[in-house]
Amino acid sequence: MPKARSVPILPRSRKKCQIYIGTYTGDNTASRTINLGFRPKAVLVLQDGSLLMINNHIYGSLALSSRNAMRSGHTTLSIVSNGFMVYYDEDNEAYTNDAGAVYHYIAFR
Repeated sequence: MPKARSVPILPRSRKKCQIYIGTYTGDNTASRTINLGFRPKAVLVLQDGSLLMINNHIYGSLALSSRNAMRSGHTTLSIVSNGFMVYYDEDNEAYTNDAGAVYHYIAFR
């Protein structure tokens, strides 16, 4: 399985944070870590060609280091020590790891 790829888009010097962009392809596992090699302050995930929510199904989320993205009491996106976790939860209509779907993310360091 190919690894997620991240690219810093702002130089480190004289900036308060770095912004990383990348993609990953969903695999339908209930939870999966996207490894960035650092703990981000915030992450925004969007499924390619989709909105954040369509017909009550969640296809993207924003998580902060102090707050997971949630839907009906269930986590849809969370920040971990080395990156972020995405989820596939059909019962709660949360799809940040839907099989074959390409997701784009912005991570703030």
